[in-house]
Amino acid sequence: MVVKHKGGNPVNQTRMGKLSKRKKESQAFAYLPIGALLVIVVAVITFGFISNEGETKKRTGNLPQAKINELLGRFKELSEAGNIESMKAIDKKLYGVDFPPVLPVLAKGWMNIRYQYSKIAVRYLHEFIKEYPSYVDKQLLSNLGYLSLELNEKKQAEEAFRSALEKDPNDGELMVALAESLRAQGGEKMEEANAWTEKAAKHDRKALAFWKSVREADSYSDLVNSDVVDYEVKYIGFTPKHSNDIAIVDIPLKSSYDDTVTIIASNLREVVQKRKPLLVRGGSDKLWPGLKFWVNDAYLKEKAGKEYVYAMVDDRYLKGFWSQRRLMRLEDFINNQERYYLTSQKLAGNSAFQPPLRGNLSSDFKIPPLLDGGKPKSVNFWFGNGEKVSRLHHDDYENLAVIVEGRKRYILCSPAEAKMMNTVGNIKVILPNGKIIYHESDSSHGEHFCLNSIYEKNVLSGCVDVEAHSGDLIYIPGGWFHQVKSTGNPKHKAVNIWWDFF
Repeated sequence: MVVKHKGGNPVNQTRMGKLSKRKKESQAFAYLPIGALLVIVVAVITFGFISNEGETKKRTGNLPQAKINELLGRFKELSEAGNIESMKAIDKKLYGVDFPPVLPVLAKGWMNIRYQYSKIAVRYLHEFIKEYPSYVDKQLLSNLGYLSLELNEKKQAEEAFRSALEKDPNDGELMVALAESLRAQGGEKMEEANAWTEKAAKHDRKALAFWKSVREADSYSDLVNSDVVDYEVKYIGFTPKHSNDIAIVDIPLKSSYDDTVTIIASNLREVVQKRKPLLVRGGSDKLWPGLKFWVNDAYLKEKAGKEYVYAMVDDRYLKGFWSQRRLMRLEDFINNQERYYLTSQKLAGNSAFQPPLRGNLSSDFKIPPLLDGGKPKSVNFWFGNGEKVSRLHHDDYENLAVIVEGRKRYILCSPAEAKMMNTVGNIKVILPNGKIIYHESDSSHGEHFCLNSIYEKNVLSGCVDVEAHSGDLIYIPGGWFHQVKSTGNPKHKAVNIWWDFF
C-alpha cells in the first residue's frame, strides 16, 4: 500500500528542548567528526590560521601535534561511552594547549554527557569566544544558547541567540530560539518574543504549522508545504478494530513474585509477536515492592535528592506541550514540581538506568526476566504534578511503563494509521514489524513527533483508548503512535523500560 505524506523540511524543534538535526550538524570545525577535524588541523598548521591578528589568547601549553590528535580522538570516544573519569584526565592534559580546536572539542564532549557537565561546556565555549573570536560561527553560538537555556541562564541564552542571528539574520529556527529565551524571562520581554515568533513564521510555513499545533494542539495541515513523498506500508501486525481492542491481563492478588513474572512474561511474549498493546492490571507491587515508598517525596529526596536531572519547564505549556529543559538536582525539582515535569533522560554510559535511578533508588527497581531476552536500552523515571499531556509521537523501541502513582490515559494508534498522524519527518517505509524508517535528511528524534493531536477528538479507527492506574503496567509496541494524559492527586509517577525492537 502506498500513501501520501506531506513533504518539506523538518519543522523547528526548539520547544522540544532538543537540538534539531540541523543544529547537530557541523558548520564549524568544533562540531565535525574527528576524521574531518584532523583535516582542519592540517589546514590550521599549513596555512597559519592560528596566528590570526586580533586573537586574545591566554593559553601557552603545547603538545606534539600527533599527541593532540590522539587525545582529541580518545576524548570523543570516551564521551560517547560516558566514561567521565577518563574524560577528566584527558581534559586536564588538553585544556591549556594553545590550539583552536581543543576548547570546542572538549565542550562538545561535555555537552554529550550533559547534566552538571554542561556547565563545563558553557565555560569552555565562552573562553573560546573570547580567545579565538575569528573562529566563532553561528552553530557554536546557537549551541551556547541552548545550553544556557537548559542551565536557566536566560539572559545569557538571549545574548547567544542574538549573536548567532547577526551571523545569519534569516535563520527562522534561531528566531524561534531567541523568542524562547525572551519568553522564558517573561514580563516586558513577552512582546518582543511574540514579534520574533511571527517573524520566524514568515521564513518557514511548516514551522508556523508546528508552532500553532504546539500552542493549540490542532492540525494546521493547510499551512504545511504541499509537496508529497510516497512511502510504502509493509506493516502486517495487529491493528485495532475499535477503541477497546487491547489485550488485558489481571494479576491475582495472592500471586507470588515468580507467578507474576510468569504471567506477565508469557502474555508479553505473545503480544510482542503480534504487535498488540497490553494492559496488565496490578502486579507491580509483586515485582517492585520498594516502589510503594516512591509516593513519598521525602523518601525520594533522602535517597536521590542530590542527583542531577533534566526537567521540562511546563509553566507555559498549553494543551499538550512543554518547553525547554532545565538542569537541577532532584530535590530542587521536587520542591518546585508544580513548574516542572521529569521525563526521559539521556545520560551516556554502560547502564541503561537513567538519573535518578542509577544511585540509591536502583535497589528499588530491578528488571525481572520479562523481556524474552530483550536488552533494556533506557530506563526512566517520570514525575509530574497536575495534568500533563504529551505530544503525539512514536518511539523506536518497545516500551513497558509501570504506573507508580496517579493514572495515565493512553491513546495508542497502529503504525498502519501513520498517514493520519502528519509526522514531522518524511516517512520512507513502514516495516512489517511497525518500525518506521525516515528519509536520511530527517534522521533526528524530532521526526517521530506529529503535527496533529488526536487527544480531544474522536479516537480514530486503528487506535485504542485505555487508562492505566497505580500498580498497572502497559506495553506499547515500538512504532505505535501514542499520546498520553497524566493525572494524579495531584502527583503522578511512572517508570518506563525501552528495549530493542522485536
